Amino acid sequence: MASRIHRSCCLLLILAMGCAREAPLTGAIVVTLDTTRADAFGQYGNPDGRTPAFDAWARSGALVRWAIADAPLTLPSHTTLWTGVPAVGHGVRTNVNARVGPAAETLAEVLAARGYRTGALVSTQVLRRETGIDQGFADFDDPESAPGHARRADEAVDRALRWLREPAREPVFLWLHLFDAHSVWEAPAPWGHVLSDPYAAEIAFVDSQLARLRRECEGRDTGRGLTVLVVADHGEGLEDHREEEHGIFLYDEIVRVPLFVASPELPGGRVLSAQVRTMDVAPTVLDLLGLPPDLGLGGTLVPALTGLGPVPDPVAYSESMRPRVSHSGAPLKTLRTQDLKFVWSARPEWYDLTQDPAELVDRASASSAVETDGQRERLERIVRSIREHSEWVAEPLQPEQETLRTLRSLGYVGGGESTPARGTLADEMDVSGFDAKDFVDVAMGGRDLEMGRFAAAERKL
Repeated sequence: MASRIHRSCCLLLILAMGCAREAPLTGAIVVTLDTTRADAFGQYGNPDGRTPAFDAWARSGALVRWAIADAPLTLPSHTTLWTGVPAVGHGVRTNVNARVGPAAETLAEVLAARGYRTGALVSTQVLRRETGIDQGFADFDDPESAPGHARRADEAVDRALRWLREPAREPVFLWLHLFDAHSVWEAPAPWGHVLSDPYAAEIAFVDSQLARLRRECEGRDTGRGLTVLVVADHGEGLEDHREEEHGIFLYDEIVRVPLFVASPELPGGRVLSAQVRTMDVAPTVLDLLGLPPDLGLGGTLVPALTGLGPVPDPVAYSESMRPRVSHSGAPLKTLRTQDLKFVWSARPEWYDLTQDPAELVDRASASSAVETDGQRERLERIVRSIREHSEWVAEPLQPEQETLRTLRSLGYVGGGESTPARGTLADEMDVSGFDAKDFVDVAMGGRDLEMGRFAAAERKL
């Protein structure tokens, strides 16, 4: 009798352990795709896009057609994603000499305080723990001690799946960062052999890893409460406006990013055509988890995604400080609506996005001084409002020499690099210095020399 009871108890224990391992996932997963243009995907109209996993996942959820990032660099953009505050407000404006200070309130911190199990798997030293981007993550896996400066998407997804499969009673919040679309582009076989475009090959490889993640999510029953959001931090120039990589200009190939949400709280098959901002991501995740969407200056997209309300703000702000801190040039600031983009720099630009979506015809010279002044004043009001309603949380960061070498290999360290300080509003709007359009060829040519692309360097220089 005792033996039968013992065997029964063991069987119940084994069954209970199995149920714990196979329990439905609840919570949220946010995947950030580094350096990924929206138009790399079939769902964004690319007829040559080799992205079946992304496209199918987006069709099953809600796709955002026009999501605008506020900065063309990885650390500033991710800081915006997690705090809901643009870089002009939080102060982390470069990848090199600034870190996220403890005064920042992040999405991970909010969820950890609510009992969520929080984990992050990042794939580049740009997002290493030292930068402060780890705030709120109980488990933070960065490649700082790994060979090279980044880990491949397959390894990152392997680690993410192991983390997700660990038995846990708490709801989860996982951040998975995939870096492969960042140069240098060397996609593994077969993608690097099949596709002649090396950037497209990297995107296709990342897509194959998103397919693995989706299978895991579906195997654990996403319908029981798991929200998945996929977004990019910024795009890549690919020489559409003479910038091959990113960090200088704010044209749409750089600031327009892919974004979709799959959640049991949202109807599937929706497409949101109104313009949104990446600063709206954190409040949106909170809202989908049934929590107050009060974080930073962004707003929740749930009303717009369900067709019950408007987007939080139809005007998006973006900035590029790298021309100032790395090249002693003039910074760039933009305001973008659904129909126009105004660029404030040493030589302002103005584009009619309805007639000229590729931003090829600068209308600034044909505009009156009154019109230009009006747009500059409108932009200044946006900057003033952000500054007045946010806390500067950036702190100085002095990377070690080995880290600096890695950052330099990624094209992130230039001459005169300095930590941006919070000056006056007049300082913020100051655009004295070289215009980025005048030195982009020199900057890109120097980068080509560093990478051994001598023919391209000669052409640009």
